[in-house]
Amino acid sequence: MKYEIESLSSDGKGIVKINEKVHFAENTCPGDIIEPITIENKNSFGLIKEYTLIEKSSKRVTPPCKYFAECGGCSWQHIGYESQLEAKSDIIKSALTRIGKISGSENLEIEVVPSPKELNYRNRTVLHTNFSEGVASVGFYKQSSNQIIDIDKCMLLEEAMEKAPSLVKEKIISEAQEGKQDYAVFLDFKGNVKSNIHDKDTDFSFSQVNTQVNELLQKEIEELVKESATNPKILDLYCGNGNLSINLAPYSEKILGYDLSNKAISRANNLANKLGYSNASYKNADISKIIKHTKPLKNFDIMILDPPRDGAKSCYNALAKLHIPTLIYVSCKPATLARDIKEFQAEGYKLKFAKGFDMFPQTPHVETVVVLQR
Repeated sequence: MKYEIESLSSDGKGIVKINEKVHFAENTCPGDIIEPITIENKNSFGLIKEYTLIEKSSKRVTPPCKYFAECGGCSWQHIGYESQLEAKSDIIKSALTRIGKISGSENLEIEVVPSPKELNYRNRTVLHTNFSEGVASVGFYKQSSNQIIDIDKCMLLEEAMEKAPSLVKEKIISEAQEGKQDYAVFLDFKGNVKSNIHDKDTDFSFSQVNTQVNELLQKEIEELVKESATNPKILDLYCGNGNLSINLAPYSEKILGYDLSNKAISRANNLANKLGYSNASYKNADISKIIKHTKPLKNFDIMILDPPRDGAKSCYNALAKLHIPTLIYVSCKPATLARDIKEFQAEGYKLKFAKGFDMFPQTPHVETVVVLQR
């Protein structure tokens, strides 16, 4: 039997219904006509492990990267960019409707702001390496595997660091250290390519992965703050280096940020001092612990939330009970965002605004900004 791929899932797979049961197929595109060969059936869905591509979708394009067929570094290079943006809009809407149960969200038209660069946009990454018997491999894992696909460059990295895999390979060959290592590769503040062994102490809080989209995101939040309140007091939780709030100081009475990273907080305070923003201060703290002492956190007009991919699950109930009038929530995972919104709705918050930002072209990941008010 032949079936048409209908849409794309949040992890990038094609979605098709077979006998009313949802099935997923890797490396497909909406509009593709496929004939399944091997299907792995689960309780509530199926995985099409092997298929024949009968007819290619008009939304397909030729992947520019020679490694795309094997490398798991990105998964959507075979899909035209406009179609990627459409799919990300649908992914956000689906999460808000299906997980968040937000009334009227199925009728939302959610814009996804495109990245100025579809390729060469990443200013940092983590490369997997292996050195064994004089042979070095550097790259990303093959899809659904721990096998390193050896590459000499990555087209998602900024032009200045596109050939970072080759530089890392030279480094591990010269050091001749047997075994596997992960290397953090990034651009420093002067635009120089840096690399070091990636471990739990590696701190990327100094930058967002896509510099140009981050600037668009900052401008959007600035406009949202200006529309929400005049001279507001702003609470910035999971603030990192103050990326989303430091630019708001000229329009705010007070900014108070909290984050678990000492290095990030140090950078935030140094930048505030450098810019002369005496009304902005940042403190090192575990959000799930300080939220237990809610009194100092209640007298704010706007709360900015930018938690990790897992969302604010450890404390969203307490955050909602602060009853801060306006909440600006930034998330890189629509599913956890929608789950958290559901909790805020229970405390009287309503969704007023939602927009996506394509921080990660050629992948199914998307940054989302929502405004909740009560």
